[in-house]
Amino acid sequence: QAPATCTSGTCGNVCNTNWGDCDNNMLDGCEYNLLTNNSHCGACGNACTGGQTCENGTCVSPPPAATLRAQYKTITTSSTTQNIRAHLKIYNDDNQTFALTDIKIRYWFTSEPGGSDVFQLDWAAVGNVSRTFGGSGSGRYVEIGFYSSSAIPSWVCGSGASNQIAAGCNTGEIQANIYDSSWGWFTQTNDYSFSSSRTSYANWTKVTVYYQGQLVWGTEP
Repeated sequence: QAPATCTSGTCGNVCNTNWGDCDNNMLDGCEYNLLTNNSHCGACGNACTGGQTCENGTCVSPPPAATLRAQYKTITTSSTTQNIRAHLKIYNDDNQTFALTDIKIRYWFTSEPGGSDVFQLDWAAVGNVSRTFGGSGSGRYVEIGFYSSSAIPSWVCGSGASNQIAAGCNTGEIQANIYDSSWGWFTQTNDYSFSSSRTSYANWTKVTVYYQGQLVWGTEP
């Protein structure tokens, strides 16, 4: 991987593209593939750590090991509304317990009114939840997360311990309510996550779930 060259009357060797002479010894050529080598990923000496692997010259983290899913139902079925009322649950279908603080769920919508979007938690089995708005246009979303003090009641499932969702358990109901600060009207029919026919809980891939920041359920718009 180090063809001979002649530059200004001097013989030498130059590494082929994506190969590196990482031991600084051209006698053994350019011995490392910079696209796949975990110790020299993209450049000599750039080592992938923390379980990452080298893919196409970039250190990539393994996909998170968490089998989670979302269920959704709507309370407001009309095509236009001043209150987007989405009720959500997250299920742990894995065989291990996860920290609630590692999990987030997004409801995607389009914000037509002229004021600011406001999130109101009508009720949640786990108590209070965190909330953050992000994105814009048809990719607007509210991201709901959990605090270390969040606890799934034992009458839902599990032990009732804080900041954990046991295998086979679910978060219980999260009643989200989104409205405009100027009480404008939303058009729900162009909201990605909305479905007027889902008035009972069912799996819904247009509501997305994330574990440690990586998508593990659903499809983003």
